[in-house]
Amino acid sequence: MKSIYSIKTRILAALICTIALYVIFVIGSVTPVDINTAQDMVKEFRDLVAGIDSAFDIFLNNFTISLLMAIPAIGVIIGGWIVYNTGLIISSFASLEGISVALLLFLPIITVYGVLEFIGYGTMMSESILLIYAIRRKGLRAELKILPMIILISAGVLGLAAVIEFSLLAFTQSIGV
Repeated sequence: MKSIYSIKTRILAALICTIALYVIFVIGSVTPVDINTAQDMVKEFRDLVAGIDSAFDIFLNNFTISLLMAIPAIGVIIGGWIVYNTGLIISSFASLEGISVALLLFLPIITVYGVLEFIGYGTMMSESILLIYAIRRKGLRAELKILPMIILISAGVLGLAAVIEFSLLAFTQSIGV
């Protein structure tokens, strides 16, 4: 399959998008949230987590988000909004539980699943941008032939992240954290 973009361009675009998403996440995490909103966000998050019964549940949520991020143009906006709001949940937890924001930002990174999720998201968001340029350069057909492979790569990365994340959730629940 011939693409109008080199592998180097794709990797660079994915890396830039991954870093941009993490910066947006950090911005959301350091944004002050009033106490009532924080309580509502934490309750919604806990309700969501209570419904997670498998790594597949996590994967399905994250993969759906990543597919939205791949929509040309609006995927970038949707992705930024989702990641910012996830950061607000971190801010809410930090303020309500008295936990350091830095610690909450660092945990998903040292446990690897957060890095993998951001890579999966960044890959799909970069595809949103590359699709826009492919349309402008009259290369959409070639890019659409590559798209399933990009989706599979992202799905694989997000699947691995989901297995790690679910394993960590199961472990912390088993020890009563």
